[in-house]
Amino acid sequence: GALLFAVVGAKLSEGLNFSDELARAVVLVGLPFANLGSVELKERMKYVTELEKQQENKSKQGARDAGQELYENLCMKAVNQSIGRAIRHREDWAGLILVDSRYSSPRIRGKLPKWIGEDIAVAKTFGQAMKELGPFYREKKSSLKA
Repeated sequence: GALLFAVVGAKLSEGLNFSDELARAVVLVGLPFANLGSVELKERMKYVTELEKQQENKSKQGARDAGQELYENLCMKAVNQSIGRAIRHREDWAGLILVDSRYSSPRIRGKLPKWIGEDIAVAKTFGQAMKELGPFYREKKSSLKA
């Protein structure tokens, strides 16, 4: 066994594939939000917010902040790419450990890959997380032997 630590958004989270037995777990600590102090990001958020306001004036809808949506989508794109480094095809599998309470919010959870579906268990402690992961790994390993 081995551990590999990487920073989300660096080359490792976007360029390499660890399919099948090369990776059986992905641990993401925190949410990799972009730096809100970035002038480029601020301008992009401002632009999409203004564009959305123009569209809302035409259609009379509203109540969503397109800039915030962009900010969250950039973050979740990086999260989903990182998850995808270990799970490369339909038969591939890995435990996903998302260490941040914000992952359990409906808004963030809704931006995770749809194939994860309802197979998410929220654990408040490390012990609870291990109790959830144990049966998952036992089931997957027994299906490999069959």
